[in-house]
Amino acid sequence: MYKKILAALDGSPLSNFSLEYALAIAVRSDEAHLIGCHVHAPRLHRTLFNEMVPGLPNQYQEEERLTLLRESHEDLISEGMQLFSDAYLAPHI
Repeated sequence: MYKKILAALDGSPLSNFSLEYALAIAVRSDEAHLIGCHVHAPRLHRTLFNEMVPGLPNQYQEEERLTLLRESHEDLISEGMQLFSDAYLAPHI
């Protein structure tokens, strides 16, 4: 029947329903591969961070410190999004 089934996940009730439906289809097929996909927009987070910079206290306005803050922010966003993705999939694995 189907060889690949893609389930887009965002943690909403509707995406959880669609994942359950995709699982039901995959179980009925011997060859189906279910792929879960959670997409986020790191560029949006970077833009929001940069918009916040002018409002930071003076000690955080130095370029060296801003670079460290940007790197920390990128790491937190990446790790946080990985945790979200794992949490969306965990109840269904």
